[in-house]
Amino acid sequence: MPPGAPFMIQRRPDQTPRDVIVLRSDATADQLSDAVRSLLTIRQAGGDMPTAPATMRMRPRDTRVAASRRAYPWVQRVLGDVQRAAYRDVPGVGRVRAVEIWLPRQDRRTAAN
Repeated sequence: MPPGAPFMIQRRPDQTPRDVIVLRSDATADQLSDAVRSLLTIRQAGGDMPTAPATMRMRPRDTRVAASRRAYPWVQRVLGDVQRAAYRDVPGVGRVRAVEIWLPRQDRRTAAN
């Protein structure tokens, strides 16, 4: 992960899991919440299922905006789950502590079809 980046999102149409959020080992609840918000926005724009491989590297959060966005209430539990998780191989990422979370569908285009 690039220095200073709080997280990275990978969209992978040919691998499972298809979407991966890569966090730093010292990630905070605010950073994970920002990563989830970013992924939800990406899914709204590009669809729930990735059609091409892509990696989004995020810049550190603007502190002026930070106060207006609160962490999701469940992310601290998820971070704890990650810290307690056994190491496992995640294709394209490496051997890491990992958990799966499920997010609501965002692709509005499929709802009209």
